[in-house]
Amino acid sequence: MAEGGFIEGVLGEEAEERAESGSGAGDAAAIALAMDEAKRDPELAAKAGAYLDTQRALAELQIKHFDEERRLAIVATRRKAYADRIRNAFSTLVAAGVLIVLISIGGMVIEAAGDHGLVIEAFSTPAEIARDGLTGQVIAQRVLDKLEALQAATVAERPATSYQNNWGAELKVEIPETGISLGEVQKLLRERLGHAQHVRGEVLRTANGIALTARLDEEPGETAEGPVEDLDALAQKTAEALYRASQPYRYARYLLGLNRRQEAQEVAEALANSANAQERPWAYNLLATLDLAAGDLKKASAAVKTAEALGGAGGEQAHINAATIALWSGHDEALFKESLYLDTPGFFERTAAEVTPETTASNRLISSGYLASQLGDFGRAVHDYRALANGMVRQQSFSFQQSQVAWALARAHDPAAAAAALDEAGPQDVNFYLNEAASGWFSIPDYQLAAERGDWAGALADLRRVDALIEAGKAAQPSLTLLQPALVRPLIARALLKTGDLAGAQTQIATTAMDCDLCLRIRGEIAAAGRDPVGANRAFAEAVRQAPDLPFAYAEWAQAKLDRGDVKGALALFETAHAKGPRFADALKGWGDALVRTGERRAAIAKYDAALKLTPDWADLRTVRDAAKARAG
Repeated sequence: MAEGGFIEGVLGEEAEERAESGSGAGDAAAIALAMDEAKRDPELAAKAGAYLDTQRALAELQIKHFDEERRLAIVATRRKAYADRIRNAFSTLVAAGVLIVLISIGGMVIEAAGDHGLVIEAFSTPAEIARDGLTGQVIAQRVLDKLEALQAATVAERPATSYQNNWGAELKVEIPETGISLGEVQKLLRERLGHAQHVRGEVLRTANGIALTARLDEEPGETAEGPVEDLDALAQKTAEALYRASQPYRYARYLLGLNRRQEAQEVAEALANSANAQERPWAYNLLATLDLAAGDLKKASAAVKTAEALGGAGGEQAHINAATIALWSGHDEALFKESLYLDTPGFFERTAAEVTPETTASNRLISSGYLASQLGDFGRAVHDYRALANGMVRQQSFSFQQSQVAWALARAHDPAAAAAALDEAGPQDVNFYLNEAASGWFSIPDYQLAAERGDWAGALADLRRVDALIEAGKAAQPSLTLLQPALVRPLIARALLKTGDLAGAQTQIATTAMDCDLCLRIRGEIAAAGRDPVGANRAFAEAVRQAPDLPFAYAEWAQAKLDRGDVKGALALFETAHAKGPRFADALKGWGDALVRTGERRAAIAKYDAALKLTPDWADLRTVRDAAKARAG
């Protein structure tokens, strides 16, 4: 280097030695010595100055070169960064495009795999028919319209998704496409991965018009024949045949809604005998419903037991039918056991997947209210039945449920509120009692209100009216006959007794069954009124034996004993009745009445007060309680 040469020339060997040491500190020291020596040697000073000028010029040149390199490096870096951003953006766009394509394909695959709809392909039609406007697509659309109408008209307790071959809302007519297109790809995926059912068919010219044939997947074809002008009716027949082949339970429900009971029976029997494990218990439930509609309790009971044995949600739902059968058989203890089962925590959760939310909500309130009424808790029954009525959308259903509210209010000794509820319910005709029999209720609200008011002549008149309505309607609806032996006829006997017709009451009650709980209790009442304590005890004892967990027979037997002066026996039975139904106000009042007979007025007042908490609008109870208080001072 130049500076090395200068130092060597100035300092000689000493500088060379220092240079060989490679020490920057030594170079600096040598320069310092040279500069110091230059102070005493003008020639050396001149050389040193020239050397320093050269070094300064060189340094400036290096600095300028460094600045240029630095500027060029910055420009290159920026250019590279910009190129990298462009490249990254392009790569991102390519990746996003690929991802969108993959997502689209994945979505198409998922959609295809979950496809459970119904695809109706354009029917094959002769050219002369197509020329008149009845193309294959037009006929396929006509059949599709009928199928959609069938589904909309089907009222069932099950959601559409619970059916094994549910189409949902995915009903469509498929138009053939030509070439490779997205639609063709989607169609291919649905055919390979989906579970949609396909309808194919053709229209042929016949001597009488046309023959419309449709095939569901690999099932044999169904043919409907008739004039071209009857295409609408032919499409209806074809749609019904397809509906039956794919979703027989829903089709049977559709038939039942149209009162085509014999056809519904045939479809349900075929499904019950099929290999479809999910649908078989539901088929037996439907058979039980049809047997009840026919008034055949024995066959209905057998169908219910089979459904229960098959299990699943359909087997659980069979307990609702079992409760109805127990009710119309007059078997109150069996009804109570079924009500307890329905009220068990978790029951409705076990059936929720195969029962509509509306049906589940209604059944919760029905089971809760019914169980409460069986234990004499009519305040709770009023609450649940009122909630049930307020949740009804159709006016007919509201009227029916509101009548149950009226019945429970009358049993809760609130005649004013019961009358108001009956006004909202509207008149009760034969259709009301058709619903009564089909729904398995245990009430005749007008009778109950009259009885609560002490108007036994009015109560008897209403029962006679109901009996006449049943006689007039039972040919069309045989299930109405189930009301007579288990409810109407024994209540007529009670009303006859209360109006003073003991002989008429005895004749009437003699026609009722000995395994009917209400019938046995009224037998006991009639025997007691006829001064036949042995017969009364026998009837009440049998009623208690048949329904040991319910409070009514105990309370009514206790009242019969109290009326004939057996206070001790009455007290024991009233206490038992209270234990069976802690919120049954009638048992508490009777207990208080018996305590008054023994002179225990303060204890009696306590029973009356407890009863009034349960039935605050019971006017007679308040009068008796106030009288007891007055006598007790």
